[in-house]
Amino acid sequence: MGSHPYGDGFVLPLTHGTHTDWYRNLMAAGDGALDWKGHWKGRSYRLERPELDSGVEPMWVWPASERIMLQSAGIHDFVWLHQRAEPGLGKYAIDNSC
Repeated sequence: MGSHPYGDGFVLPLTHGTHTDWYRNLMAAGDGALDWKGHWKGRSYRLERPELDSGVEPMWVWPASERIMLQSAGIHDFVWLHQRAEPGLGKYAIDNSC
């Protein structure tokens, strides 16, 4: 249940809720980095403006089998991290040229 591209960044499930140290540290810092090994051969993303997103909408980025597991586990909180805008990429572009 890793991260998935979502909007202008990535979304991560809060499998242990909002009281974990990593989530609190992320919210306090307001930014961070994500080393993602997805379809784009892996790279590091600078992310900012974490938002708590509770509900079903962010769940749709996961494949059906993983959505079922998230729902079965009672996971309904996610953190949405926006990619930091880089010069030349536009305000909300994710550079996936790697």
